Amino acid sequence: MAKSSTRRVTIYINGKEVEASVKQIRSEMNKLVNEQNRMVIGSDEYISHAKKIKELRQYLKEHAQNIGSAASAWTEMYNKVLQFGTGIGGLTQILSSLDNVTSTLKQVATDLAAEFWGDECLVNFFGTKK
Repeated sequence: MAKSSTRRVTIYINGKEVEASVKQIRSEMNKLVNEQNRMVIGSDEYISHAKKIKELRQYLKEHAQNIGSAASAWTEMYNKVLQFGTGIGGLTQILSSLDNVTSTLKQVATDLAAEFWGDECLVNFFGTKK
């Protein structure tokens, strides 16, 4: 049975709850970057904004990795199914070949028996006349 999980994230920027969509996170991150560009490098406010920007970038990076791992999991499963299908196809061909070989051997045995012992032997051996 498949297991499902729900992940909910609440993000607060400057004490304000932000919608956890990629678009909204990027928008807030760009806003922080623009504000930081007008600040004095190294100030407490500048460093505070840098930490918030780093946190948001990390969140977006994790999100991208999660999407990538889900996509690679689907690709891996798809490849396994293809390999399984190829294996089944190969097995089917082998069984078909064995069936053909068995039919051919039976026909050769029937022909040899008819040639050496005659038709009466075939009736006794196979139960029917050829």
